[in-house]
Amino acid sequence: MSMAARAVPEPEPAGEAADPASLPTSPAGEAAEETEGAAPDSEELEAGGPTRQARAPWHFKVILVGSVVYLGWRAYQGISWLAHHIH
Repeated sequence: MSMAARAVPEPEPAGEAADPASLPTSPAGEAAEETEGAAPDSEELEAGGPTRQARAPWHFKVILVGSVVYLGWRAYQGISWLAHHIH
């Protein structure tokens, strides 16, 4: 087996800023901001906030409904037990 030489990128020295030409770009050709996932600033909140809100997954909703049904049933059993044992 022969080992082909691969080009390994050299790491950037610490303290130097990245070359703007090497930053990822958006479809419009502008450099992408590195604040993805960051909290919105006050201007964004005043303008109506982010357009997409996080939703709970379906299995969390199923567990929540099951928990409410179970606890409601246990409360009914407890009240029924108290009604029969308190004279």
